[in-house]
Amino acid sequence: MDPDDLRDAVRRRVTPAVYARGRRYFLEGRVGPVTASEGVLHAVVHGTEDYDVRLDRDGSRSSCTCPYDGVCKHVVAAALKVASEGVA
Repeated sequence: MDPDDLRDAVRRRVTPAVYARGRRYFLEGRVGPVTASEGVLHAVVHGTEDYDVRLDRDGSRSSCTCPYDGVCKHVVAAALKVASEGVA
């Protein structure tokens, strides 16, 4: 999957407010290196704590260790980093 498609897939799964917060985290450089293994992308996003984010390459599934119920700003930030670096 094209990294821009991943970004767009995640964007469709969140509210505009969550997307804006995730974009801010990305722009602030809060996303560590992104690694890929067996179709899953992994990154650590630095927020109040360090949160582990996992994201399928197609954006269909994601998880984060933060307490937010749903697709969170940390997932958005990681997807934006993938799109900017072309990791997917």
